[in-house]
Amino acid sequence: MDGSDAASAGRRARRAPDARLVVGVVLVLASVVGTWLLVDSLDRTIRVYAAPVTLVPGETVRLDEFDVVDVRLGASEALYLAASGDPGERIVLRTVREGELVPAAALGDASADALATVVISPAGELPTALGAGSVVDLWSAEAVDRGAWGPPSVLVPRAVVQAIARDDAGVGGLDRTPSVELAVPRDAVPAVLAAIAAGDAMHLVGARAGGAG
Repeated sequence: MDGSDAASAGRRARRAPDARLVVGVVLVLASVVGTWLLVDSLDRTIRVYAAPVTLVPGETVRLDEFDVVDVRLGASEALYLAASGDPGERIVLRTVREGELVPAAALGDASADALATVVISPAGELPTALGAGSVVDLWSAEAVDRGAWGPPSVLVPRAVVQAIARDDAGVGGLDRTPSVELAVPRDAVPAVLAAIAAGDAMHLVGARAGGAG
């Protein structure tokens, strides 16, 4: 290589950007853009529904009767029901307490008709903490003879209490027979009605997080 070629190569080398410098600039720009997007998502508010009263499974509700609030949810916004679209009827699938933001999975299409309401009269006392929204296992013992029953088993796991009513018509108001409205899967209704018709003894037991009993 003669002197002129060497000089020309030197000038080209000086003009060519250092690869490490280019990579560094790209990384800095990516970090700035990523930070801006994160801050923008955290600062953005969306309108979501909040429960005006405690919602219990099996109820049919209208979204135009719900409260609407502006909140910052960031990456969690997809988990909640946005106040947009059809404000019509929905069926409650999970208990939502009064004032809570409504999870998207807590309401379903009312036409799906996945749950039904049955009314039972449990034998014995009800748990003191039982109330609307409580998740319970419905146990049943088959009537085998007058005043005798077979071993109990879970008839419907994880039913949800919708309401409790008491009959105060007994003497002195002491004969308080409770009637409990339960939301159960629709395909469990025949078994519950058959147990009621047979006079089986039914009990409600608070459900544990993992399942029956």
